[in-house]
Amino acid sequence: MDTNMVQKGREEKVAEEMSYSFLLKSINDEKMRQRIKLAFDYYIQNANRCKKWDAICSKTLVVLPAVATLASCALMKFPNTNGIIDLMVPIITAATSIVAGIHSAMKYKDKKTAYRDCAENLKNILIAYSCEKGEFGDLDQEEKDELLFNRTEQVILEGYKKLGAIENGNNNSADQNDEVRKMLSGKKREK
Repeated sequence: MDTNMVQKGREEKVAEEMSYSFLLKSINDEKMRQRIKLAFDYYIQNANRCKKWDAICSKTLVVLPAVATLASCALMKFPNTNGIIDLMVPIITAATSIVAGIHSAMKYKDKKTAYRDCAENLKNILIAYSCEKGEFGDLDQEEKDELLFNRTEQVILEGYKKLGAIENGNNNSADQNDEVRKMLSGKKREK
């Protein structure tokens, strides 16, 4: 991997962390601030991981068939190659099939979008909270904190449901979601 790409990736990560760190400073409750920071970090890291693997698989799925085509053409041009090129085409084709299967099964693009949506939703809630706008306007601090907690947990639950649906091939994961919803509905924020 190119060192410039690695450096650029590090710079983007630092810039992204800085873009929400000032929002986290507006939260007075240390436990809540840590909870939201952990959620941000989790969503952003997983979105970036899925983005990376989606790009690797996508590029591989372009390059491998092209190499197989070149190998096939070389086989036609040079038929007496002692079997080396004869083996390349089926090996490359098998590798392409494996990568395509992994790419399809892992659903990197869908997961990246789901993780990124959760991070952006948390960021939007924190912006409203820190600016005391929207649903956070005209509330005392305790009400704001309670609303922040509830909205944050709602985003986390919705993200959990969306990722569960992606993992299950968009099958209904309502049983899991009902259990989580019941658990959260009776939950009050620890102070």
